[in-house]
Amino acid sequence: MFLKKIWKNPFVIAFFVGILSLHVGKWIAQQRISAPPPLLSIGEWSLTDQAGKQFGSKELAGKVVIASLFFTSCPTICPRLIESMKQLERTFPDNNKQIQFLSISVDPENDTSQVLEKFMTNKEIKKDRWSFLTGEKKLVYELVVEKMKLHIGEKRFLASENGKEEYDIGHLAELMLIDQNGDLRGLFSTEPHGLAALERAAKLLIKEGTSA
Repeated sequence: MFLKKIWKNPFVIAFFVGILSLHVGKWIAQQRISAPPPLLSIGEWSLTDQAGKQFGSKELAGKVVIASLFFTSCPTICPRLIESMKQLERTFPDNNKQIQFLSISVDPENDTSQVLEKFMTNKEIKKDRWSFLTGEKKLVYELVVEKMKLHIGEKRFLASENGKEEYDIGHLAELMLIDQNGDLRGLFSTEPHGLAALERAAKLLIKEGTSA
């Protein structure tokens, strides 16, 4: 009888609800301060950057990487991917050398180093910690499809406009987060909430690496 009276008391109920909410909130907060766990280990790889130099896992060792797939003549999702990367790049101090940005072309036959260099110049992209990569088609597909487990579609020609032939190549429409060990940590959308989550996770990885 006494216990029944206690549980009917709204102040007692509010007290226990408050305690429960406190613990749940604490648990949620703890989840938010942890970077996502590794999805897979990408392993060793090497491609060619916009300067014509070899660039790959060796050069990225110990760095947190934000990466995307793209191609320079892409008429669909690539402009948004590049702009999202530029937006994220500005959130890291210029002297932070622990972060690296990568854009990997899925159209390596057309996107030579010279084409990538010109693209970066036209888009006013900083080259000190952002590399655009190309290489032999076999090596690109080996990295993206076999190691990263991501899809690259066949070239699909679109209706030409003003005599200019356009085509599309299906590929990932999200941004990748790769940790200091070369492990893929997650895929993030280019929506505001996705970019915010990616920025937070990248900065957490940098902090963890600094304090290790």
